[in-house]
Amino acid sequence: MATRIIVTTAVFSLTLFASSGALAGDLAPLDKVQSRTADALGLETEDFTVSDLEKDGVATRYRVTTNDGEKYSCYVTSTSGFIGFMAGGASVSDAVCNQKGKPARNALLEAAGQL
Repeated sequence: MATRIIVTTAVFSLTLFASSGALAGDLAPLDKVQSRTADALGLETEDFTVSDLEKDGVATRYRVTTNDGEKYSCYVTSTSGFIGFMAGGASVSDAVCNQKGKPARNALLEAAGQL
């Protein structure tokens, strides 16, 4: 009985540790950041540069400068570690971008005519 409790505790601890690693994972892959940003801003990936990437919990925050000089603050969220492994690899959300003084770009709300 004691062995069963020890094994159960070890498996639970390992799963918890591996899952929490997803929250402290690496930055989202740059190619996915660029792709999601291009979709969010309606641009091609060669029409902007990404800089100042930093990890903030599950979010990767970064700056975007378009070839026209417009500047955006953006972020994507991603999973990695055990959760990413179980999901078949790192999963990266759509990008959310905004310019100072303007609402965040949201393609769904724009398509619905609410922005």
